[in-house]
Amino acid sequence: MFAAAFTGLKLTAEAKRDIVIVIDPGHGGTNMGARHNGVIEKEATMQVAVAMKEELEKYDGVVVYLTRTGDESLELIERAQFAWDVKADILLSLHFNMSELHDLHGSEMWISSQGALRTEANRFAKIEQMLLSEYGIETRGCFTRLNDEGSDYYGVIRESAKFNIPAVIVEHCYLDRPEEYQFYDTDAALDRLGRIDATAVAWHIIYLPKNWVWIIPDIIFLILRCRKAFLQRM
Repeated sequence: MFAAAFTGLKLTAEAKRDIVIVIDPGHGGTNMGARHNGVIEKEATMQVAVAMKEELEKYDGVVVYLTRTGDESLELIERAQFAWDVKADILLSLHFNMSELHDLHGSEMWISSQGALRTEANRFAKIEQMLLSEYGIETRGCFTRLNDEGSDYYGVIRESAKFNIPAVIVEHCYLDRPEEYQFYDTDAALDRLGRIDATAVAWHIIYLPKNWVWIIPDIIFLILRCRKAFLQRM
């Protein structure tokens, strides 16, 4: 698998200071998040976050923080404030999805609608969804949403924007779709998602210059699709 080929590599980041990543395990405390198939979202996001942090800490020049390390309740402003306090380069809020009619599937990324914040977050989202797609999770898309006041709808994105920090809500897959159970129904599966998330960060911040990121993922994705089509014809 392509993502696995890059996961676990160690590389010194070419930066004047450490790159700071804040991982936000969604929900926590009394906020359980989605619940389905014996899985509670707040627990699943923590499992993924820990695996992601462990993988990212294999890289030199990268400092990684979690907004929460236990089962605690946090306001959205507290998550963004924490990212500001540690001088985060990006905040990644990890989640799992459910739909009212249980008829949706795939990964979704939610980002800010604001200029440079949108551009930076979209760079990460594009890479993340390429890797999740290669793993087998279909891509629903990368979206923005505004509230009635014209601001970003989702609180963690809106509050992070006040500190000029790009934020991405990563909805890995839908808990209520049987075809996606395999991506979260064991600790090993959740750990795998964490390593994929870490690989996306490495590509986003360490490996690819900003002016390359729009070209290289598309080329790689095309190669993977051609390879899959070739193998199916064998």
